[in-house]
Amino acid sequence: MSQINIIATVVIKSNFVEEFEKFAQNLVHNSRKEEGCISYTLNKDSEIPNKYYFVEEWKSMDAIEFHKNTTHFIEYINYSQDKNESLNITLMKPII
Repeated sequence: MSQINIIATVVIKSNFVEEFEKFAQNLVHNSRKEEGCISYTLNKDSEIPNKYYFVEEWKSMDAIEFHKNTTHFIEYINYSQDKNESLNITLMKPII
């Protein structure tokens, strides 16, 4: 198994910021319970109030594939589709 890290950068439409933060709590809470999850946090940009960073560490690509099929992840995707201004997902392999 090879660890994979993700940074998902999302800009939420300004009128959904408060609602997004509440909804994302469920995603973060349940993702942390997954067997393959090492770490899962949601961070807010210090200068742009509607920009967020999901910072995730997973044990393997299989763990990420499992995560993408969980109810809480699918609910989040369905919820956020029309509330995102932008979304960028970067997968990385740790080296140190």
